[in-house]
Amino acid sequence: MKPDKRKTFSDAEKALLLETYQASGKMKKIWCKENGIGLSTLQRWLRQEKNQTQIQPLQNWVSQPLS
Repeated sequence: MKPDKRKTFSDAEKALLLETYQASGKMKKIWCKENGIGLSTLQRWLRQEKNQTQIQPLQNWVSQPLS
């Protein structure tokens, strides 16, 4: 039986890794290989980050009654 190689990343670690990736200008596949992160993991983090930024502006929305 193989030992489990999965690593759990904290939110702070994910944010730092995403910043590092975005600043690198490298292709996802290359950056992932250099940093030991699975490509699907990076893609999931990027998708989650995109979804978060799309939802946040709606949280500040305020309903106003029609006159």
